[in-house]
Amino acid sequence: MLHRMQRSHEMPRTRRKGRGRVKLIAEWVLPIKTVSELNQREHWREKHKRHKIQKMQVKMRFREFNGLLAPPLHIIIIRCMPRMLDSDNLPGALKCVRDALADCIIPGLQAGRADDPKYGLTFEVKQEKAKQKGVKIQIYEISTLELQVLDSTFFKSID
Repeated sequence: MLHRMQRSHEMPRTRRKGRGRVKLIAEWVLPIKTVSELNQREHWREKHKRHKIQKMQVKMRFREFNGLLAPPLHIIIIRCMPRMLDSDNLPGALKCVRDALADCIIPGLQAGRADDPKYGLTFEVKQEKAKQKGVKIQIYEISTLELQVLDSTFFKSID
């Protein structure tokens, strides 16, 4: 019985979607204000100014990792705000941050193309309640085997 309990305790490490093959490279908290882009009714200059600030903050923070990050990467973007967004508005609120990150990792592509899954970047968007407003970014290095598992589950969910 004791042998069985030890074995079952060891098993989750290998079963958990490759956590042994996933390595945290960087974790940042940026003071970025994010709003629900789908529900915002504002002048285009206001929106452009907010997007420009978001991109600038991501790119300034990314400078210390210039050339050190290479795909395949799994990036988790967490929105930390006092009020939660619904599941429809969350990806839209973080789209500019996602595009700026992808452009920093894979520069030189057409705008909005660097976050395509074929380049080895996978993104996950979350949110949590917090008094201090901002965006938390976690970048994980993943093995190519884990990337294939993530891609296959992504394409199965589309069908």
